[in-house]
Formats: sequence, C-alpha cells, structure tokens
Amino acid sequence: MNNFFIKSFFFILLNIGIVLKSENIEFILTSSDTLKGFEFMKIEQDNIILKSSFSNYILNIKDLSSIDRLSSKIIKPHKKNIVYNSAAGLVFGNFIGNLMGNVLIWWIKNEELGTLNLFEFKPNDLNRGEKFIKSTAVNLMTSIGFYAGYKINNQKLILRKKYELIDMTVDQKINIINKIFTLTEKENFSLIKNLKNRKRKK
Repeated sequence: MNNFFIKSFFFILLNIGIVLKSENIEFILTSSDTLKGFEFMKIEQDNIILKSSFSNYILNIKDLSSIDRLSSKIIKPHKKNIVYNSAAGLVFGNFIGNLMGNVLIWWIKNEELGTLNLFEFKPNDLNRGEKFIKSTAVNLMTSIGFYAGYKINNQKLILRKKYELIDMTVDQKINIINKIFTLTEKENFSLIKNLKNRKRKK
C-alpha cells in the first residue's frame, strides 16, 4: 500500500502541467435569449435539431444570432503548493481514517460508550477482521485526503469562443454550423479567424 501512495505522488508531480478541459455550447438567439444544455444533432431544411436530457428542440436558423463554445481550463497552483497541500491532505486523511476505524470497530463490538478510545492508533487486541476494517478505513481516508489536498487550490478558467452569424444568410449559417460541429480545434481556430476578418472587411 505504501508503494501505491508513493507511485501516486510521483505520478501527480509528473503531470502537473496537464490541462483538463470540458466543453459546452450556447445558442444565442436574435431575441437575445440563450439556449443552454442542448446538444447539436442535425440540420433539417432550415431548422437545427437540438437535444437535451429531457426533450428535443427545433430552432429556426433565421432566429440564430451566434454560437458560443465554452470550455473550462484547470489552472494548477505552484509545485510547492501542490506538494505541501498533498502532504497535508495525506497526513490529515490518515488521522481521520484512524478515528473512523476506531469508531467502526467499537460499533461492531457493541461496547459501552465509555470504552471508545478514538486516539488509539495501534491497538494490540484486534482480530483479523477488525484489522481489515481498520486498515480499509485508514487507506480510504488517506487516499481521499491526498486527492483533496492535491486538488484544493486548482482554479477554473472559463474560455469562450464566439461564432457571429447575425449578418449571414440561411445558407451561410448552415455552412458555418456544419463546420463548427465537424472541425478539429485547429480548423476551428482558422474558422474563427476567417469570420473575424470577414467582419472587419464589412
């Protein structure tokens, strides 16, 4: 188990620079209303078919002003803070795990309240089952504490890419919409750049 914690610790240190992303789409209407929580399905004639967890929505392309693609980027703190917080979480989790293990064993034995000793970290009178309960509680809470310490100072940055469609014809909008939902990130960036240049020329 010690090897597991050591490997986990170094794995996190080696992956400090990793950025996690999650994306969401917002459809901005000409009425200034915003549709959130919908997934793009397909285009049928002059309508966009959107899907949510509860229902489908048919949006007339003429009513679409822009499409916003939102992404969240996790910004990690300085390495020293990560190491310090992870170590503190590890120690605190281990402490809480010991307390939890003692309470569970006392509860299973159904003993009197006065016999509960929260701070007895290495009792000698435990049978195999009780030792397993104790070690499980300690390992579980130590892992949770370590993970919480590692994640505690992460900051979430919201990024927004806007695709302006307000001055386009229906056919132009359909062309752009198809590109938005089929292109790679690199091609998406080029599309945004072209849209901005097009707007400046007008």
